[in-house]
Amino acid sequence: MTATTGPTGLTEAVLPHPKAVRDLLEGLLGRTVDLKPQDSWTPGPYEPVCVAEMRADDGHLLAVVALDLALTVYVGAAIGLAPAGGAQDMVKGQDPSPMILANTVEVLNVLSAAWNVGDNPHTRLGPVHQPGQALPTRLEELLAAVGRREDLRVDVAGYGSGSLALVAV
Repeated sequence: MTATTGPTGLTEAVLPHPKAVRDLLEGLLGRTVDLKPQDSWTPGPYEPVCVAEMRADDGHLLAVVALDLALTVYVGAAIGLAPAGGAQDMVKGQDPSPMILANTVEVLNVLSAAWNVGDNPHTRLGPVHQPGQALPTRLEELLAAVGRREDLRVDVAGYGSGSLALVAV
């Protein structure tokens, strides 16, 4: 994995390999996590989505991570050992609890380590935009872009599956 220098002169991070993402999630959640490639997923304007900014130590944006509502709830519930039935009810009602959302932020914080390999700049979790919050235009544009991205269907054993997009800036 080798980082490159982009047109702005800033170092651009390479996306983590899906296996690294899976291994990290399995270790963190303590359960089987299956990843499968899926067609490019761009959240709709009214689709509840959790979007995390992955930033370099100097503050510049390296990548954006988006989870649909189902995956947001399932990873937050799995790490907190919340009952699967309750998590599935939150997805159906589109009403994740504050505890589940806080747990998901912790998962994203650990996931930021997946970028910290090779020549990539040190990456840390930046702002996290919770489901139902308006996204800055720049993030919407990045999520709609084609190119340097991985779109995955993620199944968290015992909970369910959802969409994950990893998009490099």
